[in-house]
Amino acid sequence: MATLFKDIGIHPMNFRLRMGLAARLVAAVSLLVMLAVIGGAVLVGIQEAQLMREELERNNGEKLGSIAQLLEVTDTLLSQRVRGSMGLLREYGGALGAARLGETVDVGDLRVPDLLLGDRPQANEATLVDPVTALMGGTATLFVRSGDDFVRVSTNVKRDDGARAVGTLLDPNGKAIVAIRSGKAFYGLVDILGNPYLTAYEPILDEQGQVIGIWYVGYKIELQVLRDIVGRARILEGGFVAVLNGAGRVDFHSDTVTPDAVRAALDIGDGAEWRIAASSFDKWGFRLVTAYPQAEVDRAGRAAIRNIVAGGIVLCVLLIGVLNLLVRHLVIRPLGGEPAVAVAALARVAAGDLSVTIDTRPGDESSMLAAIKRMNAMLARIIGEVHGAANALNSAAEELSTTAHGMSQASNEQATSVEQSSAAVGQIPHTIEQNSENARITDGMVTGASEHGKGFAVVAAEVRKQAERIP
Repeated sequence: MATLFKDIGIHPMNFRLRMGLAARLVAAVSLLVMLAVIGGAVLVGIQEAQLMREELERNNGEKLGSIAQLLEVTDTLLSQRVRGSMGLLREYGGALGAARLGETVDVGDLRVPDLLLGDRPQANEATLVDPVTALMGGTATLFVRSGDDFVRVSTNVKRDDGARAVGTLLDPNGKAIVAIRSGKAFYGLVDILGNPYLTAYEPILDEQGQVIGIWYVGYKIELQVLRDIVGRARILEGGFVAVLNGAGRVDFHSDTVTPDAVRAALDIGDGAEWRIAASSFDKWGFRLVTAYPQAEVDRAGRAAIRNIVAGGIVLCVLLIGVLNLLVRHLVIRPLGGEPAVAVAALARVAAGDLSVTIDTRPGDESSMLAAIKRMNAMLARIIGEVHGAANALNSAAEELSTTAHGMSQASNEQATSVEQSSAAVGQIPHTIEQNSENARITDGMVTGASEHGKGFAVVAAEVRKQAERIP
């Protein structure tokens, strides 16, 4: 970054100085707020997705529990009716007499032994099954054994075209036939001609105890209530609730999906793409399923992140605006400008540079920069006055120096004169002594002259010579 600033001719320090306090503070706060917002948004998004998963799992569990409870109630009610209807069918049939096989007859497209109750043949008849269902509802059938198969010879179970389903076989691979071949009864859910029925199958025994046919009663499971509940069920946008029968066929599903879509999701299985929860209703062999795409939860998490970030940006903008106002009113306005400008001005003034130009807002008399400006002007005026006084003092000092120099010369001359006078005064005793000596000599000479009367002229000349020597 520093290299980039240098490449474009901006020194990083100068760049920072050029940025105002408000701008730098806003940039720093914005960065911190955005980092906090983004970090918080990510955490909240993750938490939101996790909470959504937990809530979905809880809700899906409740949905599965509700469906299982509805099936349990339905099973209980229908089972009571099934047992009541079976009891009535066996009672009516027993009243006709013992069961045995009769002659071969045509039933539908098949030829099978007739089933006799007492002396009354039941093939292609409905005199027993219809009165039972008239009282109890549901369906009733008499099967006759033909080899290893059991064929309907009397029934009010209808085909899709509305005809009685005589001459059709009991599912040779179903659970009911396994129990009957073992001489046991079977109560439970079976598929009859493509429709689910809650049924009861009990063996018809001849006098020798051999299984020669089957008593049957059953109730078609319409479950319109269940169909409506499952159809209205929603899990996000692409999720679903479904109920599969024992053969894996999708009997009920949410209206938002098709059976093929349900099958495709179940084939993928629970994992990264789909979140699938399942339970079973063992009495009917139903599999209860809820599923939703994992991508929708991820999208919800990302949407939460986007919403939080958007809210954070709005909050950040508001915070920046408030912060900018506070900085300008509480910092910039009292300072009169940017702190860096005030610091730079004070530094120059402290360094003695009173030529600095301090710009203030029009009418600004109370800010720190205005005070610095006044201080700078006052210091400049004081320094100017000091300079003037210093110049005057310097002139006076020069005059005083000249006078002192003159006085010094006069003093030196006077000192020389005094020294000369002192020297002359020092010669006076010597001169006096000399004069005394000269006087004595003169006196001697006079005396000699007197005595001898000679050389007066010489004496006078000598006296004049000595007198000239006296200053």
